[in-house]
Formats: sequence, structure tokens, C-alpha cells
Amino acid sequence: MNSPIALDSAARRIFYVVLAALLLVASLPLLSFGRASATQLSTRSITLSDSANSGTSITSGVGSGVNVSYEVGFTSIGAASSLVIDFCSQDPIVNDTCTAPTAMNASSASLNAAAITGTVSTTTNNWAVTAAAGQVKIHDDNVAGSNPTHDIQAATPQVFTLSGITNTSTVGTFYARIYTYANNSYGTYSNSTAVGTFVDYGGIALSTTSVITITARVQEQISFCVTSADPTTWTGTNDCSDTAVGSNLPAVTLGHGSPTAVLDATATDTGSIWTQLSTNACWPDGGVAQHWLRKLAPVRMPRFSPASVPLKFASSN
Repeated sequence: MNSPIALDSAARRIFYVVLAALLLVASLPLLSFGRASATQLSTRSITLSDSANSGTSITSGVGSGVNVSYEVGFTSIGAASSLVIDFCSQDPIVNDTCTAPTAMNASSASLNAAAITGTVSTTTNNWAVTAAAGQVKIHDDNVAGSNPTHDIQAATPQVFTLSGITNTSTVGTFYARIYTYANNSYGTYSNSTAVGTFVDYGGIALSTTSVITITARVQEQISFCVTSADPTTWTGTNDCSDTAVGSNLPAVTLGHGSPTAVLDATATDTGSIWTQLSTNACWPDGGVAQHWLRKLAPVRMPRFSPASVPLKFASSN
């Protein structure tokens, strides 16, 4: 028969072994995707110049989801000579299944000539783009350490722009997964579910949304009036509805002398009327024509024989 004391000792030994194993596991550093050296990119973001989904009735410009610029920003942890951005419809988690968002097309993506911040640029540091529908890969010319200053430097902010991307045609959330690599050939990256050994990584959520559409009709308007009242005497609305306009008809009396004014060759007789034209119409260059105010001198009689010169209208601003 087993001794109770012996049984307690055996159970105690088993307990201590299990406890020691648990403590050992708890003391191990957390590993990310089997890569103890990989670190998550901090302050990462992607800003779209147009958040509209593509494939709508709007085919160009903002609201079309076409020819969109993606401003990518992050703060690096380690130095890198290349990076990959995978666009996925499922989630931002590294090595998970990744299907490119519907109708998204990044194959024509181009990189800015000069980075907004950092070293990722074509002109200054010779970074080049290799792109596909749901993926953008970029690398510099630092082959075997030949141009280390062109690299993404450790612990530095990086902001650059990828242009010429077509957004997904689906309204809603999609994701970007970013990985950086120590060499300029994307490390051992194979595809979006076998990303190889990377330096830093990060996931970003993005979203497209329906375009706000406003439809409005503007009716053409025009207002035209003629008056003998000088506009400096208008005291109401200063337009054709002013009371001075209606109470001063465009009538002038020409001539000189008394008791009855007459026209003759001894003097030049003039009279003035005013006209105003207001409209909401546009000029061909897009400017809005609102008001023209013009002084008209309707009849001018020169100081010579009236029989030799016909009466005529003249105008001056």
C-alpha cells in the first residue's frame, strides 16, 4: 500500500515542475510573428487626396476616386533600404490572408521626386517603384551598403507621396500593411501572406465614402433701368429699385436762353441720363457680371451750323 507521505511528495514535485515551466514561459520576451527583432512602426498613417470610391458617374477630379495621391507617413525604428505596402480587404494583420480591395489599382503609382520628410524620394535618393494592383514596393540604390545615406534612417520620421492610384470601388474600410527591409531587394518577401524577415511593420485602416452630391438650378436674372437722377442722389437700394430711379424719368430738355430754351449755333447744349444693368450672368472667363452704371450724354449740339452736323448719341463711363 502506498504511503500517504510518499504520495504527497510526488504531487509536490509535479507541482513544482509545472510551476517552474510556467515561470520560464512567462519570462520569455514576446515574439511578433516569429521575429524577435521586428518592431511596430509608430505614428503611422496614410492620407488620401480623394476618399471617394471609384467606378461612379464622376470620372475625373476629386470625387472620382481616380488618380489619387496616398501620403504615407511613419516613424522608423530600424534602418531600411526597401519597403512593401500591401493593400488588403480583410485586415491589417501581418501574414493573414490578403485580397486586394475590389477594383483598386496601384499599378501606375509613382513616387514623389522629393520626400515631404525623410529620404524616400526618386530624385534625391534614387528610390524606385515596382507596383501592382494591390501592392506598392519601393527601394533605394543602396546595394551592399554602397549608398547608406539613401536609406530610411533609424528612428526618423518619413513622409512621402504615392500618386496615380485608383481607389477601390467599394465604399467602406480597407487596410494597408507596411513592412520595411534591411536590404534593397525586400529581404525574403514572397507575397502578402509570406512576408519574410522584415525590420519594422505596421497596419493601417483606410476608408472610402460616397461623394456628397449637390444639384442646384440658378435662374438667369437681369435688371435694366434708365433715369435722369444722378446716382449720387440715390438714397435707397442703389439699384434699379431705388425710388429716385422711378421718380426721375430719362427725359432731358436741351437748349439755352430764356424765356424758352432753344438750340442754336451759339452754344453747345448737353444733357445727361444714367443707366444701370444688373445680371447674374457670367462672362466667358467665369467672372460674374453684376452691375454696370453708365452716364449717357444723349444729345450734343456743337457751336456751328446745326444743319451741317446730325444729332447723335454719345456715352462716357
